[in-house]
Order: sequence, then C-alpha cells, then structure tokens
Amino acid sequence: MQRYATAVFFAAMAFGVLLCRGLPVVLWGLAALLTAGSGIFLYFSKGRKSLGTGSGVGLVLALAVFFAGGWRGGLYYSRMDAVQEALPWYQPVEYTARVSQVPSYGGKQVRYVQLDEFCAGSQGCLPREYAWTMAVPLSDTLEVGDRVEGRAVLLPLQGALWAGEPDFRSIQRHKGVVGQLRDAGYRVVGREVFSGSALRERVRGAVREALMRGGVSRSAAELTLAVLLGDKGAIDPQTKKAYQLSGAMHLLVVSGLHVGIVAGIVFALTFFLKRRRWLRTTVVLALLWGYGFLTGYSPPILRALWMFSVLLLSRLGKGRYFSLGALCLAGCVDLAIRPQDIYSAGFQMSYAATAAVILSYGPIARVSRGWTAGWRFTGRLLGVTLAAQLALLPFILYYFDYLNLLFPVANLLLVPLVSYGVIPIGGLLTVLSCAGVQVPWLAGAYNVLTDFCTGVASEISQRDFFAVSGVGLSLGGALLVGALCAGAFVWRRSRRWAVALALWGGVACCVEYLCARPVYPFVGEMDGEYVLAVDEERQVKLECGTVVKVGDRTIRAFPRRGACASEGEEILLVREFAEPGGPPAGIVLAGDAWWEDAFRWREYARRWNVPLYDMRERGYFRCGERWNVSEGMRK
Repeated sequence: MQRYATAVFFAAMAFGVLLCRGLPVVLWGLAALLTAGSGIFLYFSKGRKSLGTGSGVGLVLALAVFFAGGWRGGLYYSRMDAVQEALPWYQPVEYTARVSQVPSYGGKQVRYVQLDEFCAGSQGCLPREYAWTMAVPLSDTLEVGDRVEGRAVLLPLQGALWAGEPDFRSIQRHKGVVGQLRDAGYRVVGREVFSGSALRERVRGAVREALMRGGVSRSAAELTLAVLLGDKGAIDPQTKKAYQLSGAMHLLVVSGLHVGIVAGIVFALTFFLKRRRWLRTTVVLALLWGYGFLTGYSPPILRALWMFSVLLLSRLGKGRYFSLGALCLAGCVDLAIRPQDIYSAGFQMSYAATAAVILSYGPIARVSRGWTAGWRFTGRLLGVTLAAQLALLPFILYYFDYLNLLFPVANLLLVPLVSYGVIPIGGLLTVLSCAGVQVPWLAGAYNVLTDFCTGVASEISQRDFFAVSGVGLSLGGALLVGALCAGAFVWRRSRRWAVALALWGGVACCVEYLCARPVYPFVGEMDGEYVLAVDEERQVKLECGTVVKVGDRTIRAFPRRGACASEGEEILLVREFAEPGGPPAGIVLAGDAWWEDAFRWREYARRWNVPLYDMRERGYFRCGERWNVSEGMRK
C-alpha cells in the first residue's frame, strides 16, 4: 500500500472530481473532514509507521481524498452554476472585458476570441477564471491583453441538438467558458501591459519576428513556437491536421521531453554551482517554472514540471525517486488547483501515456539489454511508442475517431528528428536570433529539416487505407477499452488487479450503455430541420403547424399567433414569438431562435408560470421528461 499510496490517492481524487455533482458541496466537505480525522486518529493511535501496516488506515485516508476531490470539484462548478443563474440571458448589456486568447487562424470569415475579466454594469464582474467567447471578423487585429468595451447580447452555450452529437457546451464549460457574446459593436480602449498572458504573447511574437529576420521561414517559425513554447494556435491548420492524423501530434505538445531537454541545458550551464546543490536546484527549478510560464502551464507541462520538481528535491535530500508516485502526486496537485483539468483530453492523454511508459520501460529495457547500440535504441523507441499508443488508444478512438496504423513508422522517423534536430537547433536559432546574430546556412538547414518533418507527417496522414475510423466509440466503450489496456500493463505485476480492471471496465460500459442511450422519442435538429425521432428508424419532420401526439403529450410545432387548441395540454415547439391563445403545458424553445424572440418567450413563460425548455442551453428535448411547473425546470 505504501509504495502505491499516491496512485490510490490520485485515483480517489479523480473519481471524487468526476462525481462532484452527486452531492452538495457542504456534504462533500464534511465527509472529507470526518474521514480525514478518522484516518489520522487511527494512524497515530495504533502507532503505525506506514500506511501499509495499519488495518483500514489507508482505506479511510483514500476515502478522505475521494471526498476532498468531490468537495473541490463541487466548489468550482457550484460557483459556475451560480454565475450562470445570475446572468441576464438573451439581453443586451454594456460590458468591458479583457482579451485573453486570440487564435492565429479561424474560419472563412470569423474567428472566436476569448474574453475574461468581464464586467456588465449593474450585473457586476465575473471572476477571472470564467471566460466568454465572441466571434470577430478575421480582419480585426485584436491582441491578447487588449481592453475592449461595447454592447453585446449574452447567449448560453449551444448544447447538442441531436443524440450522439458532441456536447460542445460541456466541453466549453469544462474550460471555464460560461457563454457566448453576440457582439453589437466593440472598441479597444486600452491594453494591459503587465498581465502574464499579455507578456507571454509578446514574447512569442518577438520570437517569431526574430526567427523570421534570421532567415527562418514562416512555417518553420510557427513549428518552432509550437514545439518550444507550446503555441499550437500559431500552426497552420493543415500542418496540425497532418501531425494529428499521422499519430505524431504529441511532438507538438510541450511535455516531459521538452522539459527534460531544457533541464539538461540548464544543468550544463550551471556547472559552476555544482558544490552548492541548494542554490543550483533553486536556479534550475526557477528557470524550469519560468519556461513553463512561457508555454502557458498546460496540463502536460504542469505534469512534467511537478515530476521534475519532485525528482530534483528527492536528489537534493538523497531520497529515492519513484516515477509512478511522482506522476500521481503531480496529478493530485493539479486536480487540487484546477479540478476542471480532469475533463481535458490533454490531461487524460498525458497522464495515461506517461504511466504506460513508466510501467513498460523496465521490461522493454530488460529485453533489449543485450542488443547492439543501434538496435537497442530503435527497439526501445519502438517499444515505448507502442506502449504509449496502446495507452492512448481509447482516447484517440473516443475523441478523434481516427487511428493511423502507420503511427510506429511516423514516430520512428519523427521522434529522433524532433528530439535531436528540431528542438536543439530551433532553440539555438531562437537564442541567436533574439541576440541579433544571423546564421543563414543554419537557418536554411533548419527550414529543410522542418519541411521534411511536416512532409513525412503529411505523407503518412494521407495513407487512409492504413487508418481505422468511423468506430463511433461511446464513453462506455472507451472505459472498457481503457480498462483492458490498463490491465495489460499491470498483468505482469498483479494478475488479480488486471482481472479486476477488466471487470470494472465491463461494468462501467454496461452502466453507461443503459444510462446514456437516447431516450426515444425526442425532438432534435438534423440537417437544419427539426425532427421528432420516434425510435431508431422512424422520424417525423416538424414543420409549421405540425401536431403530433407522443404518449400522453401533444406537441405542436411552430404555431401561428393564437394557435393553441387545448389550453394547458399542448407543448409548443417555438422559434419566432407569437403569443398563444392560452398558456400551453410547456414551451420548447428551438436552438436557433433569435435572441429577441428567446427573451420574449422567456418573459411569457415567467409571466404565465409555464415551464420552458431551452434547446440552445440544454440540447435536444426528450419528450418523456417531466417538468416542475412552479420553477420551469426539468426534473
């Protein structure tokens, strides 16, 4: 228990954050305090020296961590829910905000920027951790740190309008985005100079300009910013797609590989502090965390920074370093600070791949011990790549629904080139260019190298006949595949745990399948038209005036003014505002309703105490749901 205590605590905290909506925040906190106090009392009352020797102590402390995770996650999302309930949706407001994120590329006409530090007059100011999205023309030259003011309508995030579609509303909420602004005109009134995000963007812009002045091509400069500083938004969408489809996207994510290279360079530069270990460790950690600041503190970089911090401090104290323990400790700290990261694909994939490498590297190294140097390097690289890809298999199929079976070839070619070519040469050119030193022949060679890497990724990504796609893996299927992959990694260490993981995955898959199946019938939008899905095969198109009876309910689609045959018995599917002849049994507001009509329908529902279901906010409407009429909310 003691050796794997941090792993158990990490799993407990992760499950607590995932299940935080099940109980009120106060109950989570009280349960965490009671179980933590009980565990500490048992630990000291029996005089135990480790978690593995005390009967039930480890289990009680794991429960305390589980409840603490639920409390932390519930605290974060309860604050977000309170913020959303207090906002005047579908109403124009005068606002001021700060631009926090500006993508380099967007759609054909607009791109979506993020705003934080949002203040809306009498509504007050939102905490900085919550953001808004706003569509602006591609020609607008907004920059991170700009202060803007204007008039906009507050719109809820768009939910999934058909069963099986990605729920981008939940994805955005997990990133801290509370809604969307429909802009009615804004202007830049100032610029924030000393904020961290603005400073980071200025550094990235200065590095890009310096590299291009030094002879580096634009595409190579953008790739350098992604590989060295984590600015993936600067990459051309086609280049990013090529790396993603070839299975080499991890090379563009700043993680442990990059932190390790930076740490090696810093250690080499601080050789004169060899005898002053405390000072050297402090300098190295400060520079590493400063590098993390330039990359934006994404979940993969935070994981690597926490693990390197544990490594350096353990070496300073002459203690033993346990890689899996450091990984799980980093995960616990990350979830305690930012519980929303548990839903991030980067967080999940980073920890899964790192755990797979840690668990599989020992057997891979033992198998290749007697090989020659070249074959040993190739074998270990291929083995680690396969292990990491096996751990990422459920995430790749669930999030991207695409797996290129040529990923070992892509990684065998690109990992050495990026690790020993792009990163060191790009870093050297960055330093030289920022110092005003130009080396044309080195910049030319670097352009050739980056073009070759992008060409390899593009060629492999185009081999669709070696790809697996269209699987449509559900959440339950992803949990089952993930549990089987985890069982494969722990099989050599403990077969009982491997079997337990497989059984847990099967149970989770069955539960998710029973709970997440589309509850027919439901009303949704498909190909721009609203449809009543009776079952998996039968669908009824809902046009203006269509009346359908579903069980004990009657749904009238897009009625004209005064049309309501039976007062208090029909549910109206509405878009444009047209006051019914009498209060209906309920109102289902279409997801594409104009904001003025949505506001008027909300006011009508509030005035007549009619329950209203907003498809923009909640997604497709399940006809079997029952409403609480007094509150206008679904149960």
